[in-house]
Amino acid sequence: NLAHKGLVALESHFDVQIITQNVDDLHEKAGSKNVLHLHGELQKARSELNENIIVDIGSTPINIGDLAEDGAQLRPHIVWFGEMVPMLEKAEAIIENADILVVIGSSLVVYPAAGLVHYAKPNIPKYIIDPSIPQLTSYNYWVHIKECGTIGVEQLIKKIMSKASAEEREILEQFMLPFLHLKKRHPLLPGKENEEAEALLMGISVEELKKYRLNFDENAKQAALELLKEDEKVLPS
Repeated sequence: NLAHKGLVALESHFDVQIITQNVDDLHEKAGSKNVLHLHGELQKARSELNENIIVDIGSTPINIGDLAEDGAQLRPHIVWFGEMVPMLEKAEAIIENADILVVIGSSLVVYPAAGLVHYAKPNIPKYIIDPSIPQLTSYNYWVHIKECGTIGVEQLIKKIMSKASAEEREILEQFMLPFLHLKKRHPLLPGKENEEAEALLMGISVEELKKYRLNFDENAKQAALELLKEDEKVLPS
């Protein structure tokens, strides 16, 4: 969906490292390059005796008698309830080195994954995108975007754009255009000189498109100043 694609868009200018609890491959299908699957991957299997022997199976089911190269039964390459999470240390290292932390689609209730946020450096910007109130021990430096992932990622990119330099905004603007009208999912747009065709594809008028671009430049500095105050902390509502 657009949340996955939005994260891919940020990779054009940021070193985006994704840590996901999901066992599907939707991030990879969207185009994300750096994805750590905390709870494994459903399209892979591994030996019951050696967790390091992993094979790609795609959508092929695992049957009794399907063996790994060590002769042991194959099992899904996912973490069952009660099992250790082998990727936890790698995830901790990624978060320890992060300059910005973004949590999407989690209210930070389920452990051990919820505890990963405590490995982030204390004074970096932190965003959480989720409709519910996050379970945080401290709200300092957190911004809560109280939306679902698709809408929340759009708002996150807008916040980043408002703080970016002119060059960064120009790069990110081209990825924001498909988000302007969520019901019109057209990722491929014509050149900027063809405003009528571009506006038609987006489902807005040429006047609205021009207004967006004008407001984008005029409001960027003011939005950045407001966000510096807003981003200091998030309080539950």
